[in-house]
Amino acid sequence: MAGGTADAVELLAGKKKHLFILEAYDDNLSVEEKIEQLCRKLDPQQQWIFAVDLHYGSVAQALAVYFSGKLDQVK
Repeated sequence: MAGGTADAVELLAGKKKHLFILEAYDDNLSVEEKIEQLCRKLDPQQQWIFAVDLHYGSVAQALAVYFSGKLDQVK
């Protein structure tokens, strides 16, 4: 779902340099491993905004756990 949503955003707004996609459950990697991989690509000096399909879903929960203590940087 994340990839399709990103495609729609780029269709409407154009290609975005700072739009990153985390697609969960499409391979054998855990959500936590995918979050770790994604964070290696992000600038630690910037604020990050994560949008999820389900507010209390498994990906949102994994992001909350991963970023606990860093919430001033993450929205």
